[in-house]
Amino acid sequence: MSDSAEIIRLAARGDGVTADGRFVIGAAVGDLVHFGPDGPRIEPGPRHVTPPCRHVPDCGGCQLQHIGDEDYADFVTDRIVRALAHAGVTPGEVLPVALSPPRTRRRAALRAVRRGGLVLGFNAEGSHRIVDIVQCEVLNPALFALVAPLRALLRSALAEGQGAGVTLTDSDSGVDVLLANVSAEGLDRIERLSDFAGKHDLARLSIEGAHGVETLVEARPPVLAMGGVSVALPPAPFLQATREGEAALVAAVGEAVGGARHIADLFCGLGTFALPLSRSARVLAADAAGPAVAA
Repeated sequence: MSDSAEIIRLAARGDGVTADGRFVIGAAVGDLVHFGPDGPRIEPGPRHVTPPCRHVPDCGGCQLQHIGDEDYADFVTDRIVRALAHAGVTPGEVLPVALSPPRTRRRAALRAVRRGGLVLGFNAEGSHRIVDIVQCEVLNPALFALVAPLRALLRSALAEGQGAGVTLTDSDSGVDVLLANVSAEGLDRIERLSDFAGKHDLARLSIEGAHGVETLVEARPPVLAMGGVSVALPPAPFLQATREGEAALVAAVGEAVGGARHIADLFCGLGTFALPLSRSARVLAADAAGPAVAA
């Protein structure tokens, strides 16, 4: 026995939802879902698109590549409006969603583990299993170009069963790499890591271990321009995911504060908003993250 139902909306994590409240992963609004003993089968509707990445839906890095840009913008807006409504807030204005182009994400946190071979990528949805990525439609090409070389490097750097973390950041002066749980003790290991940094023209290569973060190679300080100020980045900094997204947020915040002469930027981070705003106002910037404020 089986029954069918149409997807009428998307839930907060991107699952399709039927009128009777059933959740279906990978379904778009307008899809027809047939529920049977072998699980749900999706019959794509007119708003269902073919994901461009071969790792969908296995990779947990993306959940919504099966919907178009217009539906994605509606999904984002709906999440915000629903959350505000739950808190009893009705927004006076909701600006259009600013969508970033493909392959523009400038930071990524990957996981690696050596089990026979070396797998490097993002975790599968709701799992600790790592999807060994060979394609990514989200990452900046400068970052994705390092995935295969890092896989080779970590294959020789890790022991069988050992895991590691890889944080990649694309700065104005080059790519910044932070490796966690990778030993830099001994001349051979130091030379291998240093050679890797030089071969791939990294701005900086750092190692994070039990005693904190150590910069192993710094060809040039990783920097980003914020409001006309060149900010030196700490390892693995928090940044808006894309430059386009950051620009849209800075423009919206600038419009919102209007002609205010005194501004408090709480949770200021590296100064994404504080530095641009400081060109026309006096800004108090505060954050509990010491390295970000120091930068």
